Amino acid sequence: MIRKRVLKTIGICLIMTIALSACQADESPKVIDKVKQVTVVTLKETALRETLVYDAAVTAEQITPLNPSRDGEVEAIFKQVDDKVKMGDKLLTLKAYAQGEKNLDIYAPYEGVVASVLTTEGSLVSSAYPAIIIRSNSQSLKFAITLGDVKKIQKYGEPQVEIQADDKIYEGKFEQLSQLPDSTSLMYPIDVSVTDTHQFKIGEIVKVNLLLSRVNGIWLPIPYIQNDGDDYVYIVNSDSRVEKKNITLKEVNDDLVHVIGLNDGDRVITIGNAFVKEGQLVNAREATNE
Repeated sequence: MIRKRVLKTIGICLIMTIALSACQADESPKVIDKVKQVTVVTLKETALRETLVYDAAVTAEQITPLNPSRDGEVEAIFKQVDDKVKMGDKLLTLKAYAQGEKNLDIYAPYEGVVASVLTTEGSLVSSAYPAIIIRSNSQSLKFAITLGDVKKIQKYGEPQVEIQADDKIYEGKFEQLSQLPDSTSLMYPIDVSVTDTHQFKIGEIVKVNLLLSRVNGIWLPIPYIQNDGDDYVYIVNSDSRVEKKNITLKEVNDDLVHVIGLNDGDRVITIGNAFVKEGQLVNAREATNE
């Protein structure tokens, strides 16, 4: 009788042990997300404009070589290089060849500046060659732009012009864009006039900023953008988890690019974006200007 009770007790213990082991086996281990610290910037729609930047050489809008109407000896030169002249100013005189013949004077045909004097007093000059060259006060910039930028100007209209030289900004005006490319460079010639009172040296190289019409949208610093074959950024969604957003790049303004695919209020990860993955839980801290 006692033996039966012992065996029964052992059986009950075995059953309870097996049942308890089965219950423990059914319990799945809890997965705890590792929270990553990241820095974000909250996006806001902004109206900016794309700027096309080119180098250009300064030239005069009008350059005129002045040839004497006959050969002769230079008697006097009244103006030197960089001298300002008014229309009708006497520039140079040739001696008369024969008795009774008058001296020959060369006059400025318009207001401008003496660009070059190609002779000296006492020298002989020929009617086949210029003795002096003058240029107009008005100056222009001639350069060429790419087909892509031609299309941007056609899309956004006549650009505002800034001329940059010696860390200063001067005013200019868009004049004309050729419809045909240069046969050698395949670039499209463009003319810009200098409307500022500043006088540049002819041949001086300056930077020309062509400011297109303002574009409203999301403008993102270029370093924030990643690429895996497609351009994208990581944002932090309302659940504090990482979300990948593919974007399309449009206009450029300095180090900012207009992007399509993001919305006002999106929080873009700017620090820590190289060490996160989609769906990861993060603790987002807003970037400061400090």
